[in-house]
Amino acid sequence: VMQPKWAPDGSLFFISDRSGWYNVYMLKADHVAELIRDESAQVTPVCVTPGLLADVADPTWKLGVSNYDFVTASKLAVTVKGDVLIFDTTNTDQPSRSLRSEHAMATATAVSFPAHISGLICGSKSTTSDGSKGGAGAQ
Repeated sequence: VMQPKWAPDGSLFFISDRSGWYNVYMLKADHVAELIRDESAQVTPVCVTPGLLADVADPTWKLGVSNYDFVTASKLAVTVKGDVLIFDTTNTDQPSRSLRSEHAMATATAVSFPAHISGLICGSKSTTSDGSKGGAGAQ
């Protein structure tokens, strides 16, 4: 279990490799006490998207890194393979929005958005084929 965070509603979010890949899971607020008594308490996968065979977590030796955070009380931004996926935590079947960019960074060093932020800007530290610096990706 990595990167545990409390949601605004009291649910516990965390990254686990229980599926064979590091993905974000949610334990609803009313089940948190159950986890203390029974470690098999029901958790809900948040971003185990069919066809997405990728780890959501960076190596644990990168201190202070967070690969996901809350954009709103029910929206979760998750970095996956350089993309930022926005998941609706009330409907975890599919990402509600994908912000893709050829030049997106492979991981975010700190995914943290104040509640009033509704857009994201992905950029790159890479250079283009003509040697110029990479520009902004998606908003």
